[in-house]
Amino acid sequence: MISAAIQSEWLKTRKRPLTLWVIGILLIALLFYPPFMAGISKYLVIDTSQGLSIWAGSLPEEALAVAQQMRESVTLPNIIPTILGVAASLGRVLMVILGATIAGNEFTWGTARHLIGRTRDRLAFVSGKLVVLAGLVLVLLIAGLLAGTLSGSGITPMVRDGITWDFLTPGLFLRLPLALLLTTLTVLPYVLLAFTIALITRSTAAGLSIGLLTLLIGEPILAQILASLSEPWNQLVFYTPLVSN
Repeated sequence: MISAAIQSEWLKTRKRPLTLWVIGILLIALLFYPPFMAGISKYLVIDTSQGLSIWAGSLPEEALAVAQQMRESVTLPNIIPTILGVAASLGRVLMVILGATIAGNEFTWGTARHLIGRTRDRLAFVSGKLVVLAGLVLVLLIAGLLAGTLSGSGITPMVRDGITWDFLTPGLFLRLPLALLLTTLTVLPYVLLAFTIALITRSTAAGLSIGLLTLLIGEPILAQILASLSEPWNQLVFYTPLVSN
C-alpha cells in the first residue's frame, strides 16, 4: 500500500510546475555561485571572523587576504564543502515552500478526501508524501553538488595556477555520502515542519508562513539564546540544524 502511495506521489510531484521551478532555481543559483563570488571578491569583501567588516571598491591590504580566501573557497577542492553549505541554505527555503504546497494543495484542490477514501489508509497517504519529499531533498543536494563543483572546477585555473587532482582520494568518496546524508538531515526538519503545519491546518499559507518564519527568524533567535547560556548548555547551539550544517 505504501509503495503504491510513494509511486503515485512521485508521479504527481515530478509533474508539478513548482517542483521544476525549485530544481531550476537551485541548480542555476549553484552554477553561478562560484564565478559570482570569485568576481565580486575583487570589489566587495565581507569579513565576519572578528565582528563585521565590509570593504568595497578599492580594497585595502587587510581585505586582500580575505578576498583571496573567498576565491579559494569556490575553487577545487574547497568548493565541495562550500557548495554543500550553499545548497543546504537555499534548499531549506525552497523545500519548505514545496513541502507546504504538497501538503496544503491536496485540501485546496479537494483531492485529499478522494485520495484517502480510495486508499483507506491515511498512513500511506502521508508516508508517500514524506518519502518523496525526503528523496527529493537528497536528489537536489546531489545535483546541486555536481553543478556547483563543475562550475567551481571551471574557474579554478583562473584563480589558482592550475588544477591538481590529489584531493581525489578514497577517503573523499567515503566521506561524501555521509556529508550528503548529514546535510539532508539539516534540511528535513524545516520541510517536515512546514509539511506538518500545512497538513494539520489544511492550509498551504499556514505551512509556508510558519515554516519560513521558523527558518529565517525563529532558529537564529534560538541559536543566539542557546549560545548565551553558561557551560555546558551553550554547546546545545551546535545541535541545531542551522548551526550544525
